Amino acid sequence: MAEGDMNRFRAWLFRLGELFQKERRDRDLSAEMDSHLQLHIEDNLHAGMSRAEAQRQALIKLGGVEQTKEMVRDLRALPLLESLLQDIRYGVRMLLKNPGFTFVAVLTLALGIGVNTAVYSLAEAFLVRPLSLPNLHRLVAITTGQKSPVAAADYLDCKTQGQSFEQLAAYRASDMNLTGSGEPERVYGAAVTAGFFTALGVAPVRGRGFLIGEDEPGHDQVAILSYRLWQRRFGADPVALGKTVNIDGKPYTMIGVMDRSVEFPVPTDLWIPLALSPKEKVNRAANSLHLVARLKDNVSLSTARAEMTLLGRQLADAYPNTNKDRQFDVLPLVEYVEGSITRAYTVLMLAVVGIVLLVACANVANLQFTRASSRRSELAIREAFGAGRARLVRQMLTESILLALLGAAAGLLFAKFCLWLCVSKMPPYVVRLWAGFDKIRLDAGALFFTMAAALISGILAGILPAVASSKHHTTDGLREGGRGATVGRGTRRLRSAFVTAQVAVALVLVVGAALLIKGFRQMTGSAEAYSPERVLILGVNLPASKYPQTGERLAFYRKALADLSSLPGAQSVAAFSCYPLSNNGAIWGYFQVLGRVAPD
Repeated sequence: MAEGDMNRFRAWLFRLGELFQKERRDRDLSAEMDSHLQLHIEDNLHAGMSRAEAQRQALIKLGGVEQTKEMVRDLRALPLLESLLQDIRYGVRMLLKNPGFTFVAVLTLALGIGVNTAVYSLAEAFLVRPLSLPNLHRLVAITTGQKSPVAAADYLDCKTQGQSFEQLAAYRASDMNLTGSGEPERVYGAAVTAGFFTALGVAPVRGRGFLIGEDEPGHDQVAILSYRLWQRRFGADPVALGKTVNIDGKPYTMIGVMDRSVEFPVPTDLWIPLALSPKEKVNRAANSLHLVARLKDNVSLSTARAEMTLLGRQLADAYPNTNKDRQFDVLPLVEYVEGSITRAYTVLMLAVVGIVLLVACANVANLQFTRASSRRSELAIREAFGAGRARLVRQMLTESILLALLGAAAGLLFAKFCLWLCVSKMPPYVVRLWAGFDKIRLDAGALFFTMAAALISGILAGILPAVASSKHHTTDGLREGGRGATVGRGTRRLRSAFVTAQVAVALVLVVGAALLIKGFRQMTGSAEAYSPERVLILGVNLPASKYPQTGERLAFYRKALADLSSLPGAQSVAAFSCYPLSNNGAIWGYFQVLGRVAPD
């Protein structure tokens, strides 16, 4: 920094400091001016003047004590900032003077800003940071149309023939029974191939990851815990690594703890190796694997997509029985996880709450129009004392922004309540399976958004009333001050336009909300759907190692149904694979038509 710039910066800092030491500086200035005045008076007395003449000549020489003080204050102060502080202090007094108006305006803006902050936090959790993975732009998912899984044999072909990927891995997620080291627990786990974490670009914070070969049958009895499960079940004890737990009835040695930010594919509790059997490796009919890959540095998404499209055609030609209508697609991992529907609905929610905020701003603007009509005499007096139109507009805008800042403070509390309501009332299976749901919170980004929304709302709600109120002439305001304020034709038209727009937009929002509530009630609680009252759901996951045969599983379910039916108060008992509105555990399977050859 040049010496001149440094001097200007120091002068600016000195002037800024004057704002916070004004009274002391004024006392020092008065003392200094009095000292100079007395010195001049004494010099004049020594020159033979009378005391009155000596004092008069000293004041003339100094140019007037008060004028000199004002000149010094202007030199050492920041006039714009000082006048802004004056506007803020005056605005605070005016808001305190009208508590009814202040309360209604703050409450209106709090509702508008609060719902916007809450929806912004939801959008940030679902769209901006659903996944906390390094170099997320290079991570992709490979599907077979409509985001469907991939067959094991097709996965192996993609892995061996794909040249666009630095690493390609497969995974399969499901509920798992965890026993040992505490009470039995049902957790959500993922079986993954050995290169899974390498593809994601992450590594355990304790212990190690899966080694090459540990995803082969007979070598797959190891497990990696999520940081959350390690803390909750094992008390974050480092000694837990190396111990054995049972997962679906089979012993697994805990070898690592994953970083707390890693929760892919969904908020997962643990990961085990995906050991494909020789039969699975040649199976092209069962699409049961999800694929994730990391693109090479010099490969674009379109290049990888073109390569997978070509590979899909080659496999369709080679295996027409299973791959005839099968096409591969490559999607950004974020898009694969969040889905286009989630993005569309989130953007729609942002648009709707944005309209709600505009309605709130219009409401407050109307309130300020009404209030401004009763302040015309006050504004006219300020103009008569030298306040320009720009100063009057700035004063009213300052008051509007103060209202918006108070509304933002109350809106943050309302947003926090909305988010708590959203998280606490959501079914657990939705929280578990919806990527980003556990990241819903008010963070620094939400606070910044709230402040920006407050400033924009304050300007939108105050600019038109401020400009309209400052147009009136001083004489008109003083003349009307004694007999009651009147409102100009232009102002009346503007207020009418605001009211019309508010009613129209509010009507659309109310009708839309009513239809949404009606549809949701019909879907969740009407007679045409089902009644969840007095219904208990018990989830059961039978490990294949303990119940390998279909007959054994059926026998377990029959006995469980019989035992539950005998309980006092049980009116009816049933078993099902997918309970209503869960979108979880969809029924799928494979069958062979008698008399036809099974596909490869």
